[in-house]
Amino acid sequence: MTCIIHRTYTMSDHVTVRTLCGLTMYSDHTATRQAKQSGPWESCPLCETALLLDSLQLPDTPPPRRPRHWIQPPLEGMETT
Repeated sequence: MTCIIHRTYTMSDHVTVRTLCGLTMYSDHTATRQAKQSGPWESCPLCETALLLDSLQLPDTPPPRRPRHWIQPPLEGMETT
């Protein structure tokens, strides 16, 4: 059985934490260390994705709204043909 290791920004041990993928759990550094040493384990892909997106430092402001309908701009230079 593969163990899934979740990531969190909380460094304290034996406290309730929120993982980067949104789970609420109890931190246990000893159990995490044992899981990594005793058998196959994987890092949670959602936690890894959240960590990657956080590292991109994207602006918090949303992009400007686009018009709902696209309007054809006037064609210039077509009068001579």
